[in-house]
Amino acid sequence: MNNKHLGICPCCKTEVMPKIIEEKMIRDLCECPECNAKIMVCCTPGCQNYAQSGKILNNDFCPSCISEAPKAIGAALLGAATLATSIITILDYKNKE
Repeated sequence: MNNKHLGICPCCKTEVMPKIIEEKMIRDLCECPECNAKIMVCCTPGCQNYAQSGKILNNDFCPSCISEAPKAIGAALLGAATLATSIITILDYKNKE
């Protein structure tokens, strides 16, 4: 499979070009070539870094975007994005059945 763009892995904090391991409807699932963590592109517009992928839910934002988000806006943004990603993940899972 192809590689994604250069960005920072949230797990090993290394600048990497992750390998796409599963193409998805919204964000491709990738693997860090350094630490083998499952990662996805950060949802913040314009950010080129990566967020950690989980078995059930994914982190939508990279660590730097989470730490830079103002508290009031950040909580609402993170909650809405997590809800949207969860719904899309469930729909994607049901479509595969």
